[in-house]
Amino acid sequence: MEGDGSDDPQKSMTVDLYKMCPCGSGKKIKFCCRDMAHDLDRIRRMLDGDQRLAAIEKIDSLLKKRSKDSEKVALLMMKSEAEMELGEREACEQTVNEVLALEPKNASALAVNALLRLTDEDLTVREALDNLQESVRNVQEIMTRTVYEAVIGTVMFLYSRGQVFSAKGYLQFAVMLTDGKDARCVQLLNGINRSSDMDFFLREHIDSSARPANVTWAREFDVAMHIASQGNWSDASEMLKSMSNRILDEPAILRNLAIIQALNAENDEAAKTFRQFAALRRLPMLDRVHAEALATAISPESSNALIDLVKTTIEIQNTDDVVEAFLSDKRFQSFDLPPAGDGKPAPKAGFRVFDRELPPDDSDDVTLDNLPFVQSTALVYGKQTDREARIELILPRGSKYAEMVAAVTDKLGDNCLEVKDEPDVMNATSELQVEVFGSPFFGVIKDPEKRRELTLGYRRKALLEIWPGVPRAFLGGKTPREVAKETPDDLKLNAELLGFEVESETQSWDFNVDEIREAIGLPPREKIDLSKRKIEHVPVSHLGRVDIEGLSDDDLLKVYRYSYAVMAGGILYRIALEISKRESLKDHEKVDLVEIYDVLSDLSTESDESLEWLEKARKLATAQGESPALWLIDEMEIRLLRGDVERFQTLFKEIQTRYSKEPGVSSALFDLFRKYGLVTPDGRLATNPEAASVPEEEAEPVGVWTPDGDKPAESGTESKIWVPD
Repeated sequence: MEGDGSDDPQKSMTVDLYKMCPCGSGKKIKFCCRDMAHDLDRIRRMLDGDQRLAAIEKIDSLLKKRSKDSEKVALLMMKSEAEMELGEREACEQTVNEVLALEPKNASALAVNALLRLTDEDLTVREALDNLQESVRNVQEIMTRTVYEAVIGTVMFLYSRGQVFSAKGYLQFAVMLTDGKDARCVQLLNGINRSSDMDFFLREHIDSSARPANVTWAREFDVAMHIASQGNWSDASEMLKSMSNRILDEPAILRNLAIIQALNAENDEAAKTFRQFAALRRLPMLDRVHAEALATAISPESSNALIDLVKTTIEIQNTDDVVEAFLSDKRFQSFDLPPAGDGKPAPKAGFRVFDRELPPDDSDDVTLDNLPFVQSTALVYGKQTDREARIELILPRGSKYAEMVAAVTDKLGDNCLEVKDEPDVMNATSELQVEVFGSPFFGVIKDPEKRRELTLGYRRKALLEIWPGVPRAFLGGKTPREVAKETPDDLKLNAELLGFEVESETQSWDFNVDEIREAIGLPPREKIDLSKRKIEHVPVSHLGRVDIEGLSDDDLLKVYRYSYAVMAGGILYRIALEISKRESLKDHEKVDLVEIYDVLSDLSTESDESLEWLEKARKLATAQGESPALWLIDEMEIRLLRGDVERFQTLFKEIQTRYSKEPGVSSALFDLFRKYGLVTPDGRLATNPEAASVPEEEAEPVGVWTPDGDKPAESGTESKIWVPD
């Protein structure tokens, strides 16, 4: 009889009864659908051999013969897998609905539904998460591969929608489930943790809080946290929220609730809960300030620290005259337009608008006092059938909004027909960036050392001279100096100061952040007393308050791993430098000195020092039997930036002659040349470094010194004013 395995006894002996049953029960075949093990094995072989149509035909045949619901479910789930791989969405939906009619809480079927929904263009983040959570909460004994794939699919969906923290949370969950064996998850998680696209407060690991001992609500709390550990954040959030309404002002409940709400992309609710935690005056001030910083990072709009980025329309008479006028004025700089798309009319020209005339390229006259600033972006459109010729001016609606618009309309003169009264809100940008730092333009300065000197000098000026006296909306219209005098423990002010501290420690600032506090009349930062707190419970963002030199070897290695995981710049450099000095760690089994030297080379701010560490790394790696090729390529980049033509060419010849056939060398070399514009249109390498062009992000480091100036839009709220669209 077909299906019982008797037609091929020899083959049935090869069936692995300890594989997971495809029905989604979380049990192995031996303890679930054992009677049809041979049939399931045959279908699996067909699917693995890309014989999907044959598999579907076999499944349909077996469905007519099987009467048990569990067996039908197993067959239908395999059928849905084949249909999904064939791209037959409607058929797959129908098959999954058949499963859910038999087992409404089948986690695997719900997971397939969640995956199918991810392809809907109109799907919201909340709907995507609700679909996934419905599957996760119904997992029985073991999470099936289908549910796991739904988790990964949702990660990618969340990432594409700017919900990076929630995506990171699900990635951590996936890494835990596979014990780090899924390389794609590990790589993506490492990428997020080290990406400057994400607020540092959200990149670093956020520990949940332990509950106090001997409390009456211990069991309820533990159940909620156990549910959360299984990825069921919706139910855990509801349980902790209910507890917070009954058990008032309990730090462990509030903080864990806020974290889980953030993981579940309940950003506004998470920010509100973090602020409830921050309001508890019995807690240490630094913990309260950190909670306020997390609230702002998770939901920037809730902090009142954003300014609308708007598009103001100016109708004009003659497009050609406008373009000609702008091209003849040194306050306007044209830029190449991206290709038009979506059937929308393309602008005829695009310009950056400055607050003053641009000096000649590489002018020696550029100083902090006459540095040009980008005010807006002007896109010039020709006349269309249904509308006049126009300029779309993109700029922040800050305190200088009217002045910035007038800079363009005054230049237009009689060519200006009308300025639309109400601009269109595009998204939002940082109030700090707009009102304090602005958008200084370093593109005219070609010398790297001079550009670096001006960049660092302006950062210092902005923080110590401008920032203290600028009225801020998020401070109720008061200046930081006024708030520091009236309410020195103001959480919003101190959270912004903590943001400066984090940037100082992670980006290798050239001055002590306590100077900023002094500028508004606040005392220096308090150091963290490690006799009262274990080092593993100190966030990376607070390590600047720790005596690094006083740490034990074990604690030093702990903070190194934490800092390395999120590439915490300056603090990582200090930690690596301390490791390199300790004789007790020279032969330590847990210390890779090649990596330590490499980190020091990458993070050194002086090229001479960087070369010294690079040479140490290369010599030690070579002594350990490694090829020096990749280290030589690293040196080539430093030599290129220094303009050391002779050494650059010598290194290139050495690599070509001795190491070009080693795995990864040619691609690394090509990537370096492409980065600096040394790849000709026909794909050949141009070996003359004098022809190199500094990448745009290095030639024009606008905003790199601010806590959030170099972050792109997150959750559709932040942008930079020099980006046309």
